[in-house]
Amino acid sequence: MKKHFFYRFRFAGKVFEIHSEAQLDVDAQSALFWETEYSECSETADCAIQVRRAEPPAACGKLVYENAFFRLFESGEGFLQQTLDRAALERGEKRAMLASRFGGALSESTLGVNALGIDSALNIEVFLPQDFPPEQECMQQIWQSINLPFQLLQKGIFTLHSAAVQTRFGAILFCGRSGIGKSTQANLWKECENALILNGDRCAVGFVDGAANAFGLPFCGTSGICLNFSLPIAAIVSLGQAPENRITRLSGVRALRAMMSNIVGLCGGAMRESHAELFFRAAECIPIFELHCTADARAVRLLKETLEGGE
Repeated sequence: MKKHFFYRFRFAGKVFEIHSEAQLDVDAQSALFWETEYSECSETADCAIQVRRAEPPAACGKLVYENAFFRLFESGEGFLQQTLDRAALERGEKRAMLASRFGGALSESTLGVNALGIDSALNIEVFLPQDFPPEQECMQQIWQSINLPFQLLQKGIFTLHSAAVQTRFGAILFCGRSGIGKSTQANLWKECENALILNGDRCAVGFVDGAANAFGLPFCGTSGICLNFSLPIAAIVSLGQAPENRITRLSGVRALRAMMSNIVGLCGGAMRESHAELFFRAAECIPIFELHCTADARAVRLLKETLEGGE
């Protein structure tokens, strides 16, 4: 009889259960969200993940999204995501290193006891080939292989590429392209306003009792800053660099565009009408600003004064 390993995590207000044929390394970021103590009467998981030692399924269905790291296919049975083998790509081969299958129903024989009877849960299979590198049998690899931002989106939660800080106003999420200054502004708020940096790269956004909240996630890019948190959002701030500071409150299409340009996990044709409704709601409810700023305390003062003025 095969040995199975069980893991349970909670983040963004959702419970993720993993039943695995491989013993997975729980990294420091994932450990912050690991439920090591739970009872049989704990609430049912929102997502059940079965990790199997098996060759990845062959690609089938319509290719709806592709980048340098993975390909996403859709068929009548759901989605298949192939994580690409980078070493093979360098040799000119497009080979799947592992794959995940989701969006369809899994059989009861496939799932563990704790994952049965979930009507509204996300049911996901992850396939690890026999030659999969043992050093990569880890939680970070699982989160990437299932395209975690995409899965959260199915539960009404989107992931924002942002540096998040906790302030007396609530959570401020600094967004923008890589190198624009997200970490710089977060560190300036830490130095000038004693703000707590929550995550240096990504956070989740959803609604709790009708209010928009920011949530911690089990990864943080290269920033090394990752905390488990749930906080009301004070503002989403789209950054630009400039010799002088100026700030504009965005609304309508401009607010929606500024927010959506920083959302992670939007996979082309896989986006649904319900997702669009979520984005419109967030753009209406969350104060969204465009801040062209300097890399010093003047930018902090301007944003602080704007938030104090309730603009």
